[in-house]
Amino acid sequence: MRILHISYENVLPDFQTGGQGVAVWNIARQQVKAGHEVRVMCPDKQRTGTVEGVKIVPLVTRMAITGEDVADRMIAGMENLGLLWSVTKEFKPDIIHGHEWSAAEVFMKAKQLEIPLCVTMHLSLFHNLQYIRKMWDKLCSYHIWWEQEMCREADGVIAISDYYEHIIKGRHPKGLVRRIYNGVQPEDFEGETVEIDTDKIIAFFHGRLVAQKGIALIAEAARRDKNILFVIAGGCSVEPDHAPLAVDIDELKSNALKDNVLMLGRISQPLIGAYLRKADVAIYPHYRAPFDLAVLEAMACGTPTICTATDALLEYSTHNVNAYHIPEPPTVENLLKAIYAVAGDSELKKRISEGGKKKGQEMGWQRAAQQTVEFYKEIIDGYKV
Repeated sequence: MRILHISYENVLPDFQTGGQGVAVWNIARQQVKAGHEVRVMCPDKQRTGTVEGVKIVPLVTRMAITGEDVADRMIAGMENLGLLWSVTKEFKPDIIHGHEWSAAEVFMKAKQLEIPLCVTMHLSLFHNLQYIRKMWDKLCSYHIWWEQEMCREADGVIAISDYYEHIIKGRHPKGLVRRIYNGVQPEDFEGETVEIDTDKIIAFFHGRLVAQKGIALIAEAARRDKNILFVIAGGCSVEPDHAPLAVDIDELKSNALKDNVLMLGRISQPLIGAYLRKADVAIYPHYRAPFDLAVLEAMACGTPTICTATDALLEYSTHNVNAYHIPEPPTVENLLKAIYAVAGDSELKKRISEGGKKKGQEMGWQRAAQQTVEFYKEIIDGYKV
């Protein structure tokens, strides 16, 4: 099968990609290993060519931060449309797989090519916007409209959790929706070591610095408790002036918190693994979670993982078995209480560490890629009818 993926996020691991990029990359390379021809259109500005059998095609990207930027982004979309025509004419894909609302401008134009279309919703702005933007503006309307149309026009939609499947089914009139969990490959987190000279409890977080992941709670916990070293890896998804938690991020970076906060920025998966192995606990006090790869990655690396008992996290993490749950909604008090409860109990740490590793072994990327191809076949068969 010839498969074309479209992602507006970098997918190659050495570019310190986010969760969507990690998912696209691992699905693509597993599909190559299974004998499929795969190309990925993504914003790789530094190199093209083939990586582990995956052909990379660079997209033009101009992210819209304000409503006034929409026109520039739409122009970039038109440039990418010409690129899409060229790629499909030469490659002749059996299916085009778009990823998230950010790729909608290009994905939707692919409808004219009369090629079956599959889309994965990694994040729904419709359900997460309150944690991403300060206020409603025309940019919000623009993105949510694209997301809605992308789901409506796709021949099949992949939901990354049961939680999201329920949401998407109500917005996809064709009804062809399939839940396929994301995966993890623990070997991708090996190869690096780090040293942290401290006698404090080390609590590690990695992921986008956005409100839905509880960054404000971590900032407040760092202000209150100087006996914990908070190590934070990740980048802010939008410009600070438009980030609802810019003050919390600025304070985390400030000299006032220098003694118990280490801000790493976006780092590679091997470095993430090194810090996870060094940490006493991994913390993810999320308000919303469509899936969250970071939590699964921490579990698979064997780090005692603390997360909120919410949304899709409940589908693969079990309290006191492979993770430690903070009650929903998360609070600073419950986060600090959980850190001390886990870090101070060697038997509990061992139990949830071993349980996390076992769950990681069950949820590999090979399984996810195989299920995705099976869904492609169903979409293609339905398209031909």
